[in-house]
Amino acid sequence: MDRKRVGILIFPDVEVLDFCGPFEVFSVTRLNEEARREEPSPFEVLLVAERMDTVVATGGLKVVPDVTIDRCPPLDILVVPGGWGTRTEVHNQRLIDWIGERGRSVRPSCWTGGGPPRTGARCPGCATPSPR
Repeated sequence: MDRKRVGILIFPDVEVLDFCGPFEVFSVTRLNEEARREEPSPFEVLLVAERMDTVVATGGLKVVPDVTIDRCPPLDILVVPGGWGTRTEVHNQRLIDWIGERGRSVRPSCWTGGGPPRTGARCPGCATPSPR
């Protein structure tokens, strides 16, 4: 099976539902429901963070990333969640640059928090780049 690689960005104070929801959907998807326990998901899901440190999400949930932005392999899909942490990360130029670079090189991309700020990356359902 040709699996698609999904990267879900996590950062301090990320909204739990915004990254856990997509994680669950991609990780439990099966193409053949009858062989659910025998076949893997058609998606390989990676949690991506700026550093390998434990990330504390909104509400105190502690999450360990799979890979850093520096060591992230090529992705087919990029999910950029929202949450209170975006108010800080909007000033993190290193992360903004990475999102912009990856957002232009993968299709489709999805951001659950209204779009990655100032990256110029386009959401497939949007007509224009994110203005923030």
